[in-house]
Amino acid sequence: MSDILREEQDKYLLIKEKLDKYRNGLDDSLYLAKQMSDPNMASIMVRAYSRQIYLYEKNKGQPYFAKIIFEGRDEPVVAYIGRIGFADLNDDDIIVDWRAPISELYYNSKLGQTQYMVENHPEKGELTLKRQIAFKNGEIISVYDIDNQLSSDEFLLPYLTGSADNRLKSIVSTIQEEQDQIIRIPINKNIIVQGVAGCGKTTVALHRLSYLIYNHREIYNAGEYYIISPNNVFKKYISTLLEDLDADQAQSSTVKQFVENIVTGYNILDKHEQYEYLTKRNKNTAYLKFKSGKGFRKVLDSFVKEFEQTTFSRDLVVEGVKLLPGEEVLNVYNECNKISVEEKVEIWIDKLNHYLRTNAKIKENLKSFVENKQITLKKKFDIEHKLQQGLGKELKAYFNKNLDIMQLYCQFIKNCDKYSTDPLINELKTETLANLNKKTISEDDFGAILYLYSKLKCNKECEKICQVLIDEAQDLSYLQFLALRNIFKSATFSIFGDLAQSLYEYQVISSWDELADVFQNNLYIELRKSYRTTVEITANANEQLHNLGLSNAENVIRHGDEVVYNEITLSSIKNTIQNEIDAFIKRGYASVAVVCQNEDEVNKVKQLIDGEIKGVQNFAVMTVMEIKGLEFEGVILYNENSYDMSRLKQKQLYVAKTRALHSLVINRF
Repeated sequence: MSDILREEQDKYLLIKEKLDKYRNGLDDSLYLAKQMSDPNMASIMVRAYSRQIYLYEKNKGQPYFAKIIFEGRDEPVVAYIGRIGFADLNDDDIIVDWRAPISELYYNSKLGQTQYMVENHPEKGELTLKRQIAFKNGEIISVYDIDNQLSSDEFLLPYLTGSADNRLKSIVSTIQEEQDQIIRIPINKNIIVQGVAGCGKTTVALHRLSYLIYNHREIYNAGEYYIISPNNVFKKYISTLLEDLDADQAQSSTVKQFVENIVTGYNILDKHEQYEYLTKRNKNTAYLKFKSGKGFRKVLDSFVKEFEQTTFSRDLVVEGVKLLPGEEVLNVYNECNKISVEEKVEIWIDKLNHYLRTNAKIKENLKSFVENKQITLKKKFDIEHKLQQGLGKELKAYFNKNLDIMQLYCQFIKNCDKYSTDPLINELKTETLANLNKKTISEDDFGAILYLYSKLKCNKECEKICQVLIDEAQDLSYLQFLALRNIFKSATFSIFGDLAQSLYEYQVISSWDELADVFQNNLYIELRKSYRTTVEITANANEQLHNLGLSNAENVIRHGDEVVYNEITLSSIKNTIQNEIDAFIKRGYASVAVVCQNEDEVNKVKQLIDGEIKGVQNFAVMTVMEIKGLEFEGVILYNENSYDMSRLKQKQLYVAKTRALHSLVINRF
């Protein structure tokens, strides 16, 4: 046993003693919380201490993973860094949380002179030790000092060669410098991260969420953070990691769920269902691109403007007496500078009440009405009383606050050609109306509906959100981004995606530059290194990036098998696929996937396999659309010849190839 290992084992015994005291203190605090006379406060404190106990128990087997020594202005700081921080009764750190400012030294600094930031002030000094510490069953089994000569590739290799179980895991002990820099970007910045397949986009995104929750816990609670997920499968996929990162209290939704909360009585198709519909019927999709972009925003804006001008240009009549002509009512409304009509109405009611109470012309009108015997003195008194009390009820009735968004959307589509001369508008109108008449809306409607909602309604709960995280963002349209920006108007956004994996080209953005007018002064960052695939697989998949006119992906220097190509026939395909699966099983792979271009190919493969595959813990036959975002140790591409040279098919091929961690087999008919 090395002296360093023995030293750290002895130190751990002292730390463990402190941690045991901490744990016992939690039990005592929990007991006292349960005895509190105030039931509401008792409930809050019980939840808080129960949460701390849960996190302690979850991490006690490996309480920390690193040690650093930093010699600053005062005495040297020795910090043990863990997934969760623990402090004694004096608030002295036993374990430093990986999200704490000083932990940045472990991720971003080399040995020698350096600094880290504390509340925007630099703490300067010398980093004299970076040590990785590994536990097994609650015991230290190895220590490793990281010097400036060790490359990140060497450091990561042991972590990248293992098996995959399709459960997203924490990377707090292996976060790379370029990843950590994204995680620690201040909350007041909008960021767009373009990352190649396998660069860890989702993992980095969730670690950033955890970092922001931890460092702004005095200002925002965890429920004021929001995740926009691509689908419900993804939400389940990330749930364990969110829990591990103490970020599971963040709210989450899909774009489809947003629409479902607005729309009732309609069959709502998601993007995958729409894709299947379009491809099977070979539908022209040019109008869908227009429907999701900046041009259609102008059409919607014209409709909303007309709606406002029509709604707020009616004469104001109280007790049968015209108090204000429509043009004056509209002038007051136009003074209200807010995003949504609903917000404007709230301000408009206050402004109009003040205007009615103080306007001398109103008083003259009432006086002349009485003199001309058009109203009685009692009615005049009633009107004056209402004016003094405020006309909230009457004005809300004047404008129906409970807008039916779908009713207005249908009205808009019926008349959309009135607001646009674009040659695609008639096809858009015809196709959309056909679906609406069948009580069906699809992904291409989502942006327009949500944008209309954001212009007409206000969502008080969404306005409380401080940060919105969007993953798989390449699958959102311009209008969807804009609508979400309006709905979460107090929030900043962290956007993660890969344009090379945007498989719904008929309605999504083609460049992040298209969002320049949506997210002002955003930070754009690229992650070009893949940690998933081997050198051989990355080189093969780079062929598709080249065909798409995109830069090659880089990767950790991890070699594996050469990519295998099989020329097969219909008569040999069954045996070929079975042999390929058997070969993966012999290598001990726990996860294997056969990737198909469409549902028809999936059904063929399932028939060929004819039953359950034994010897593989996680086996799947999936379309490219379904497998996006997942990874497997071995991947079989059913038929490369199903993919032509079109941009969409090349993107699909890129996605399919980059699902493989260790081995890729490509079949060709």
